[in-house]
Amino acid sequence: MNTKARCFFAVLALLSLLCCALTSATVYAIEVDDLYQASVPVSDQSRQARGVSQKQALEQVLVKVSGTNEVLENAEVTQAIKNAGSYLRRFQFIRNDNNELMLLADFDEAKINKLLRNEGLPIWGKRRPSILLWLAGEDPQSGIRHVVSKESYAEVASKLMQHSQNRGLPMVLPLYDIVDNQKVLVSDVWGYFYDHIRKFSLRYKTDAIVIGRFRQYVEPGEPSADQVEQAMQWQLQWRLYESDNVAKNSVHDGSLDDVLQQLVNDIADRFAQQYAVDASKVEGGNRLILTISNVGEIENLINAENLLLSFSAVSDVMLKSFQHDSAEFEVMLLGESLDLLQGLDLEKRFVKVFDPLADPQSQPLIYRWVP
Repeated sequence: MNTKARCFFAVLALLSLLCCALTSATVYAIEVDDLYQASVPVSDQSRQARGVSQKQALEQVLVKVSGTNEVLENAEVTQAIKNAGSYLRRFQFIRNDNNELMLLADFDEAKINKLLRNEGLPIWGKRRPSILLWLAGEDPQSGIRHVVSKESYAEVASKLMQHSQNRGLPMVLPLYDIVDNQKVLVSDVWGYFYDHIRKFSLRYKTDAIVIGRFRQYVEPGEPSADQVEQAMQWQLQWRLYESDNVAKNSVHDGSLDDVLQQLVNDIADRFAQQYAVDASKVEGGNRLILTISNVGEIENLINAENLLLSFSAVSDVMLKSFQHDSAEFEVMLLGESLDLLQGLDLEKRFVKVFDPLADPQSQPLIYRWVP
């Protein structure tokens, strides 16, 4: 490398250090840290009860990591669940907020990924889209409607957070504090006034917005007085908005827990289908070479490097070469290359560039930076 080039890269390194704390790219997706951990009820602390709960916990983890319930239909996965203890790293007994005894199980990430990879099953990486959930509920007795938050409909909020945690889906409920209350009315949520809600949802910085409403009703027929409670059903209607368009529109009927779980499952299934990939087709290794174009300006170059460093799977990033407006980076990995590649697909400031002349099975890793 000549003297002029060495000086150039030295200046880049210095500017990177000076600007690191001052510049950051907008990132809405969230790194999910507990994908390989699950908390399930356990009857007591006996070995037998623990064995049953370990299997349930492993099922939950496999669904969370793969992004689909269909993973449980695989024969090798079924066999692995029977031997859940061999995948377990550690466990402990805890009490939840309702004082119920729970088994908190932590499973081996490498073994889980190897199982899925060997079976050609999908793995959904740790960086996942965040969802803002605006739900309005109608009280069956008074007919009064409220927006679901931690302060109102606490039971609904708790169930939603539990179901979203079980699927590894980052879901956010509005604070519905004085700021939200003055801007977003219950009628806005109930009437699906998306354009209005979207403007006041920017503070939450999420990738997608769900607007929905739920109420209780009596099933058709004429139930007797003592059958009314059993005949009561919940109906949840909701819409998922991505890029200001309705991406999904659904209605669910059943118990309150059933309709909330179905909501979370439907959304998780949709995003998993977009971002989970067949891990057997992704090579392993502890480093990747990435080419980033449209980084001719020094600010763009620094921001792209900082964003790469923000991924949990990345330990370090080294600028190898720079030509015209493209930079070649060597990325050192802490975790799976799969986590980084899926995260790049999700990150809006990196756009994958496909080489029409290259073999589709061995496409170079080229991305265009979007300032």
